[in-house]
Amino acid sequence: MPADAGQPADLARDLERFLLDLDRVYTDLESVLDAKREAFRQADTDQLAGVLHRERTLFTSIDSIENRRRRLVAETSRLSGRSLDPMRTTVTELAATLPPDDASRLQDMGAQVRQRIERVREQSRVLREVAEKLHLHMQSLNRRFHYAAGGSGVYERSGRFQSGGGAGSPHSVDFRR
Repeated sequence: MPADAGQPADLARDLERFLLDLDRVYTDLESVLDAKREAFRQADTDQLAGVLHRERTLFTSIDSIENRRRRLVAETSRLSGRSLDPMRTTVTELAATLPPDDASRLQDMGAQVRQRIERVREQSRVLREVAEKLHLHMQSLNRRFHYAAGGSGVYERSGRFQSGGGAGSPHSVDFRR
């Protein structure tokens, strides 16, 4: 909860802390995405598991920071008598209610944080595409391996020849009977 968002200086301080914390988390998330990319490149599942844990922790931090933003908006709305929707009001809009020097400084900080967030979104999109392509590639390899390991074929119980079946195929001959 903001210390006392009733005063412009307090709101400016709370918004600055919010932006600094958000920037810090997204900076950390950028390094996590770099580590995720490296884990994909090395096909290192242990490293990827650790990276995913760090990523989940940062997502929890982002949720907490977003809740702080909503509380700041709600408190500012209550104290100023203005109707501000905590779900839609941005930090830029809040900063615009402050004296010009504070507003300008916080809007500049907000623009820098937005740029970092956009970089993280783009990196995340690229990594999702890489993960999807890797998944499809692994499925293709699995199908090829399964087909290649199937051998030259077997006879079904009905006596028909089934090509490509192998041990474990539902159409393979059971020699135990």
